[in-house]
Amino acid sequence: MIINATLGYFSRTAVMTGPGAVLSDGKKIPTPEEVMESWSKITSLENPKYFGMLPEMFGVLAPVLQ
Repeated sequence: MIINATLGYFSRTAVMTGPGAVLSDGKKIPTPEEVMESWSKITSLENPKYFGMLPEMFGVLAPVLQ
């Protein structure tokens, strides 16, 4: 868990990721048009996954990249 502590102000901060979109088979770079077409999926935070530490995020990304 990440806690902000500044000048007497305390709050929780969260690192999260949305479902995202796979735009490549690993052999070609997605075009700007492909990114634009999937922009709503890329920027969506629907059903986010929260991470206590940033390295935990790689556990989610590794299966997608294989």
